Amino acid sequence: MLTSAFAVPRVHAQLAAARPHGWSFTYTAGVTTAGPAQPGADLALDVVVWRGMARITARSGAMRGMTGEGGMILLRAADSVMSIVNPSRRDELRVTMAEFGGMMGGMGGAALPLEVTDVSASVRVRGVGQPLAGFMTRTVEVDNRYTLTILAPGGRRSVRMTERQVVDVSRDVERLDPGFRAFANEFIRGLGLPAEARRKLRQAERGMPAGFPVRSATDATTVSGADTVRTQRTAAISALRREAVDTMTFVVPAGFRVTEMSRLLQQRRQP
Repeated sequence: MLTSAFAVPRVHAQLAAARPHGWSFTYTAGVTTAGPAQPGADLALDVVVWRGMARITARSGAMRGMTGEGGMILLRAADSVMSIVNPSRRDELRVTMAEFGGMMGGMGGAALPLEVTDVSASVRVRGVGQPLAGFMTRTVEVDNRYTLTILAPGGRRSVRMTERQVVDVSRDVERLDPGFRAFANEFIRGLGLPAEARRKLRQAERGMPAGFPVRSATDATTVSGADTVRTQRTAAISALRREAVDTMTFVVPAGFRVTEMSRLLQQRRQP
């Protein structure tokens, strides 16, 4: 009887040790325009990274509306497609990064073509930044300038963007798993930023040190005709830790209906 009593916790310990491990953290972001916070712009995500994948669950806001209760977003480093999984509708919506930028309020949405011109960037490394969970960071200052022109049926509309960003990046965190790089390069930069602008800015930011952005503060100025809007954006990750992973939470349940965002957009364009 005594042997049996000790055997049970030992078995549980062995099973726990056998489970694969990944990394979890919380990502938060906020936006203010000329002082007050923008309604609905705050973002809080719980993220788990494992074997080149990121599982994203939203606590509130527009993303929570897309995924529903108990839903998630799955992002894979191996490709540029992510899955928005909604259990209540038993639906998996497959979205490219370009389409995702439109869904989250990117300039012109996912359907309207646009031009990105006059792109320039300067990068300055300030030095050692504040560490995160024991991982080293470097502080980098980035100045970006570019023009977005929407090619709408009713005419062209151009917007001049100027951004100054101070960001702490960690090469050590990025090396933990390819899923960190995918989350930063595809997901974070896709929030409200058109794919073409994202691509050209990457080309212009050649001096940007490699690393995962653990925190950032951005001052942006948008000029459209006679109108000028100044916006401040902040973002940070916290509670970074290594933990056991339930691999089934990275799998879309069997029987879910698969919908391609590209097909939905094509249907909308048809008369």
